[in-house]
Amino acid sequence: LAGEWSAKIGEPTAVVATTDDLAGACGATVYRCGRATEPAQVGRVFMSMAASTSNKTAPAADPVRRKKAFLSESVKRHPTTVSELVAHVQAHPATQLAVRARDHAPGYMVSLATKCAGVRKTDLPAPCHFHDKHALPVKPVRATVGNARLDRSWLPCMSPNGYVRVSAVVDVAGSCPFLALEGAALPTCGEAFPLASGFYPTDLSADYHAHRERWAFYHSQLKPRVPADAKEG
Repeated sequence: LAGEWSAKIGEPTAVVATTDDLAGACGATVYRCGRATEPAQVGRVFMSMAASTSNKTAPAADPVRRKKAFLSESVKRHPTTVSELVAHVQAHPATQLAVRARDHAPGYMVSLATKCAGVRKTDLPAPCHFHDKHALPVKPVRATVGNARLDRSWLPCMSPNGYVRVSAVVDVAGSCPFLALEGAALPTCGEAFPLASGFYPTDLSADYHAHRERWAFYHSQLKPRVPADAKEG
């Protein structure tokens, strides 16, 4: 086994994946918020705003149309699922999105590299999600809630009201969507959030299952490296 490990796997590396890395990865889609990069899109957004204003100010012949909308009716028009949120951001790239940090668990993604290709079932970065505080990150599981929450160790410049802007919504095949936050950085103190590198034995290809114990050992022992040119978020 040692010979195969040296020949095929070598010395694995783990680097934190940025939104720029994910934007060009097959199987990952990055929906950026708060920007309208195409001139045509800027024009469509403006005309949509103008039409909306016109509809609100134009007199209505039907008294029912002049009825003031209830707050609940306005709320129903807002996205309620991640799919609806993604669709909204796609249609309105200038959308400003913010979340309350204490309502969300922290996490990051790690790009893993080995000596030969095909060691893992996928080349996509490995997700590292903190389900519980003071525990190593794990693969995210939908509809589960732990006790880990974002705090100032992740967001040193978090606003006094506890909200933080979202720079992108990232959807990765085989994982849960996650939010890229402005100003976010890995915590420097590892006691509450011990960093790991996403070496999950279940990600290994069938030909490498014999190495799952050694592979899993790297998860806790090899800390992910942050790219020197990475931007916060």
